[in-house]
Amino acid sequence: MKIIAVIAFTLYLFFKSYSFIPCNTDTVKQAIPPVLFFEQKIDGPNQPPLITRFFHSKATIGASQVAKCYFNKIDPVYLYESIGIFGLFFWLVFIYRIVEDKNLLLIAVFLALPFVDLLKISPVVFIVGSKIFAIFGLCMFLGVRIKVPPLRLLSGR
Repeated sequence: MKIIAVIAFTLYLFFKSYSFIPCNTDTVKQAIPPVLFFEQKIDGPNQPPLITRFFHSKATIGASQVAKCYFNKIDPVYLYESIGIFGLFFWLVFIYRIVEDKNLLLIAVFLALPFVDLLKISPVVFIVGSKIFAIFGLCMFLGVRIKVPPLRLLSGR
């Protein structure tokens, strides 16, 4: 019965439509000039130029745009639109379990997945990855064991 639930949930997730937030290196570069102009102008003429240049530089604005892109991808509303309420719940179960088990490889994959869109790789990769995480979360919630082949390259054997 657990396997049927996993299969049904998998079919539901993979046929669910998803929303798309365009966010890659081009959009980050496009956002820098207007934000830079606006932030330098609101400081006014009384602000020392050194402080203005330090806080309102291309590097800091680019880093803030990358952070916005990253956190927009793991925003619960965006995930709800992409994987649904049950998918979001099991996605959170997955995160809880990998952190609880201290599985560093899966934690690293989870933290790196939102950066895939910034590298101009298809945005579908993040959505499919989130759906796979939700399916793993369902399996963890139900206690279904997933047989994963050993990763010999990572273990050094």
